[in-house]
Amino acid sequence: MKTMFYVLLMASLAPANLALAADEAENPVTAADPEAPERARALSAARSLCPGYFAKHYQTIGEELRCSLNFNEPASIDGWPGRWRIRGVATLSHYRDPAVDPSLVAREAAIRNNKSLSSRQVDQQIDRLYFVRSEAVEFDVEVSNLDSSPEIDVTLR
Repeated sequence: MKTMFYVLLMASLAPANLALAADEAENPVTAADPEAPERARALSAARSLCPGYFAKHYQTIGEELRCSLNFNEPASIDGWPGRWRIRGVATLSHYRDPAVDPSLVAREAAIRNNKSLSSRQVDQQIDRLYFVRSEAVEFDVEVSNLDSSPEIDVTLR
């Protein structure tokens, strides 16, 4: 208890610049790369805006779209301050919507009621019932306006 009080007392008496130096020592990437915070904001903006882009351009009537995105590290664009380019791959999986085709619900119920199947087999058959197709789409996304409302411009490769 006495040592804990001593540690807390010394921490409160330490100058603020020592605490800042300790933070920089713990995170050398931020200290060495002044663009790291903006790079992180660009990646965050791309992660939040790209699913909407792919849902708008790849979803069809009667299908549910599941999108998995993988991004590379953002790179600043020469001559365009505040604009970042990020390469990525979107894995788009298309599934039938049971609201559009009610016969799928009855077929799913028949699969679930089949007592000869294990739970894993049931899940696999239900997935096959709804699954239509999967595709991988390579893309570049340019992110801008990080200070106000971020915008993206997607180019398919």
